[in-house]
Amino acid sequence: MRAGTAAVSFYEEAPKRPGVEAVRLTTAPLRSAPARWDELAPRTAAGFFNSRAWHQAHADPDAAAWHGVVLGWVGGAGRPSLRTVVPVSHYDRAPARPMLDPARLFGSMLRGGRLRTPEAWGRVTLIGATAGYRTVPVCHPDDEHLWARAVQYAMPDDGTAAVLYLDGPTAGRLTRYFPRAPLILTHARTVLRIQGATFEEHLGALQRSSRTLARREERVFADGARAIKVLPLTAALLPDLARLHPTPKEATAAERELRRYLASPLAGSAHVILCTHNGATIGYRLVFQHGDGLVAHRITVDPRRTGHFAEQPVLQSHAPVRMCLARHLQEIDFGVGGFTDKLRRGARLLPLWSLLLRPPLGWTARHTREVNRRRAGELFDAYAQDMDVDDLALLRLIAQTGMFAA
Repeated sequence: MRAGTAAVSFYEEAPKRPGVEAVRLTTAPLRSAPARWDELAPRTAAGFFNSRAWHQAHADPDAAAWHGVVLGWVGGAGRPSLRTVVPVSHYDRAPARPMLDPARLFGSMLRGGRLRTPEAWGRVTLIGATAGYRTVPVCHPDDEHLWARAVQYAMPDDGTAAVLYLDGPTAGRLTRYFPRAPLILTHARTVLRIQGATFEEHLGALQRSSRTLARREERVFADGARAIKVLPLTAALLPDLARLHPTPKEATAAERELRRYLASPLAGSAHVILCTHNGATIGYRLVFQHGDGLVAHRITVDPRRTGHFAEQPVLQSHAPVRMCLARHLQEIDFGVGGFTDKLRRGARLLPLWSLLLRPPLGWTARHTREVNRRRAGELFDAYAQDMDVDDLALLRLIAQTGMFAA
């Protein structure tokens, strides 16, 4: 894979410094990507979604897609060193998942015209994480220029191309390599930074409403004689966890997913936060520990035995916070849904941006501003009453100007 002329126009490489080693770029199918990839992924919650283990466990099953990686090597032919990895997905037609389809992510935000149609976007190349919806460069921070070279190499000669779901600081840094690529507000996720060394210290740093709510829910939870324990995910737990799901179909799907994790390199980072009553499991939260971050995944409670003692919010927010404090972790990534409940318990809204490396024919700066204004306005209208004041100010600025801000 190599870049065509349209892609090169968005890429600007800084002048080479004397003594800088040349990078050799190769491609490989996702299934045969080297294990050293995981050593290059940042040891953070965001880095988890960009690891080899996560990608191989969550390859998009879309039949129209080809999934692979561009590998950047530095050093002699005898012992080259892998320095960067760029996951790449090529789609012959619009991606089946709405959160991967540029026509739905960007075109649908326009008030009219051909750019709302999948045909206008042609073949689609997505660079970065296509599961988990958060992309960071897989490389040492000093090697982001190598990552940018690999991105350029990954782009085919036709169709549209984008790097999806970058947080604001990352997107801002990467624009130095792609200065003419539109930056488009795409979605958001909620994250929670752990503050203090104890649960009370953490609560003390939150807004008063979040602090009051958390203390009330913890008190109700204790009044119901509920208890929390954290265990590694093991096969022995699966029957109890499956029984919590309300239908046989959901139970089967959940057990299949958990077995897939156990059979993958993710097994070592997977943990279960169990909610119990009189020794019986009545709910659980699946989480993954990666470096100094915790990724909160599936949450399930038994509807017949829960609902009166704050089991859901404790599993959702408070128990993960206590787990982080016990393990000296710094951040919880809560994902891209259920914003209101998490914001009310201290999480922050993190805007996610996309670099549109090769826009469809006819895309202009006016389209970029229109999408950014409308997306920021939607997020503001939906979540303003529960957001941090600084996050509100950022969304208000984007909604007014249509320009990138972080």
